[in-house]
Amino acid sequence: MWLSLGSHAAVAVVRTQIIVFDAAVPLIKGQKVMIHYLQCQRPATIRRLVSQLSKSSGEVVRKKPRALGRNCAGVIDLIFDRPVCMDTYSACKDLGRLTIRMQGVTVAAGVVTELHEAAKVESVT
Repeated sequence: MWLSLGSHAAVAVVRTQIIVFDAAVPLIKGQKVMIHYLQCQRPATIRRLVSQLSKSSGEVVRKKPRALGRNCAGVIDLIFDRPVCMDTYSACKDLGRLTIRMQGVTVAAGVVTELHEAAKVESVT
């Protein structure tokens, strides 16, 4: 169940809209990443690639892409190892931004668009 906006809840799954930078490896489902959020660093896994977006217009180019390569935009679901206190970008700009790093290199940045309850995540993984 996706939570309503402005909940400031401890969540374990978030849906984010991201822009991939000049990454050597494309982002794929199941990939382990490090999320930098405010002053925190949390390990996470890419749970699902929801869609690939046009960088200029924001329209959906492809649903359920296999990978998000360099210089493209998309929507992904991230699952954290432990619940994290987050909020959506539209409700609180500071709590809704994050960067994605792999092997010490920043590969993407984005905003949180939706939150998922932490209590029900264990059965979803």
